[in-house]
Amino acid sequence: MQWEPRSGPPRRSGVDLECYLRRQAGVISRAQAAAAGWSRYALHRRVATGRWEPLHPGVYLSEGHPYTDEVRVRAAVLWAGPDAVAQGATAAW
Repeated sequence: MQWEPRSGPPRRSGVDLECYLRRQAGVISRAQAAAAGWSRYALHRRVATGRWEPLHPGVYLSEGHPYTDEVRVRAAVLWAGPDAVAQGATAAW
């Protein structure tokens, strides 16, 4: 995936960034942000200003969301890749 800096608000792609954040306890991947229309520059600015905290390479926690066990599990699964799943006791929890 090629990242290009651009100015202005993120373009709408039919994928809602806020929906990801609500469903995933404030955790988002770089790929999900790109799918929602966010450029690499926009993502970098969120990290640089402290609005997103890096958890793993390419996985972030949005400000205002507590760092909980759920966040740790979701971040690990997102970091592991699109085919990764939590299973066993972790998934049941």
